[in-house]
Amino acid sequence: MNQNFSFSKFKLTKKLIVVAMVSLPLVSCLSKEDPGPETSGSWTFDGTKYTPDLVQRTAYALVATHGSSFDVDHAQVTFVFKTLPTSSGVYKMVGFNVNGGQPANDNEVTVGALGNVHGGPFYSSTFANESANVTVTNGKIHVTVPEVWASNIDKTDSVKISANIIEQ
Repeated sequence: MNQNFSFSKFKLTKKLIVVAMVSLPLVSCLSKEDPGPETSGSWTFDGTKYTPDLVQRTAYALVATHGSSFDVDHAQVTFVFKTLPTSSGVYKMVGFNVNGGQPANDNEVTVGALGNVHGGPFYSSTFANESANVTVTNGKIHVTVPEVWASNIDKTDSVKISANIIEQ
């Protein structure tokens, strides 16, 4: 037997190979992006079209987001209701309510968006005289907003927004 050969080195190498083989599937799983929950729809903000990475609800809003708040192309569209719809209907689009954010009436919605324009967020206007169509199927909300003008809080800038967001 060769005196330079060491079984302890062979065993260590074999152990490292086994550890590498076991770790490879774990590392490859971690490197894949998590697709997250299935969402559908899109919205347009100042001419840029976004598809949601996530659609989630809060106590009184449906929120669709694209990218994280740290991304350059982060965007969001929010539909704020007095209470979340439980049945389908046409909702009058109103401006941002500075007294709590929620619209005053059950048949109203405030549409807010932010994206590739600074100076926002931008909100639908009561004066736009537009409506959003809301469909509720199996408890899931689908909101369609025609192209409308939205302005920032201090009314110094405005952009066009539209949306077709489906909660999955």
